[in-house]
Amino acid sequence: MTDLSRTITPKSDQLNADDLIGGPRTITVSRVSNTGKPDQPIAVNF
Repeated sequence: MTDLSRTITPKSDQLNADDLIGGPRTITVSRVSNTGKPDQPIAVNF
């Protein structure tokens, strides 16, 4: 059996659904860039 636990571990440098459970947030987007990666083609910095 293949261990997939590494693929579902949240990345600490990204906003995850768990971060939004406490309620709405207001953010200011500082940059949007093309990453060149097929799994996450854009990066939104705030």
